[in-house]
Amino acid sequence: MHPDGSLNLAQVSPIVERLITQRASALYVCGATGEGVSLTREERMAVAESYLQAVAGRIPVVVQVGHDSLHEARWLAAHAQANGASAISAIPPCFFKVDRLEILLDCWERFAPLHRHAFYYYHIPRLTATRFDVVELLRMSITRLPDCVG
Repeated sequence: MHPDGSLNLAQVSPIVERLITQRASALYVCGATGEGVSLTREERMAVAESYLQAVAGRIPVVVQVGHDSLHEARWLAAHAQANGASAISAIPPCFFKVDRLEILLDCWERFAPLHRHAFYYYHIPRLTATRFDVVELLRMSITRLPDCVG
């Protein structure tokens, strides 16, 4: 970020080159460390595009598309697909807590199929306050979301 809070996308390419030189096997873009959930849709899309362009297919890129708004998550998932992401990932909605696994899967079914590659659940209960048995979640997702891989 620039001091004024705008994106500093010029830093993406040097970061990617350093990570690839250090043998990173994949990148996870717009996650918590990258403050993805604090960015606007447009900013998240610009960050994802910048990383995907800089990587240029050399290593897989997973784009975190989770959002409190399922409409926004759909936009982000479709954008990740259109720009060549290897996979998408999502945290559950955080403001209105999801209290049943079936509801979480209902949410994901609204955007995960927009990306025709792998889907990963981003499990950070300390931040999302979701307290699910992850093994049960993965078991249930096999039939409803065949692209859910982890």
